Amino acid sequence: MINAVDSDYVVFSDMALREQFIRFFGPIFFRLKGREVGILINGAGGETYSPREISDFRKFLKAMDPYAFISRDEQSFKNYEDLAQYSHDGVDCEFFISDYFTPAKLTPPKYIVLNFDSQPRAQTEYRQTNNKNTSFLLAPMASQSPPQ
Repeated sequence: MINAVDSDYVVFSDMALREQFIRFFGPIFFRLKGREVGILINGAGGETYSPREISDFRKFLKAMDPYAFISRDEQSFKNYEDLAQYSHDGVDCEFFISDYFTPAKLTPPKYIVLNFDSQPRAQTEYRQTNNKNTSFLLAPMASQSPPQ
């Protein structure tokens, strides 16, 4: 689907400054960077703010060279402000920019969309296997407890 995005910039938000983001979405952002799509990080913050998390994400951001970084909190700003062309000590993502934002033009192939928003959100857990390049997602039924 990422090939269907026809945009000068892409925006990502939320608690994205963590290892799972790099592992699952990093390849997408590197493809966008290869197409010279600018990266804007909006209202992003970390999960644990551990030295490892900060170090890993600093390396990732340095490679991504984001156009703009708006933190969700002061600690995130201090950790990453020097890695974007423009940085701002901002606020969490729970604000709306719909008056100023026009979504990217999409030219996707035909697809089917299914929506299950009437169900409670399932607890999920990502586990790493012994193979560093393989992980899997455990998604129990909403009525079950998460695996231990």
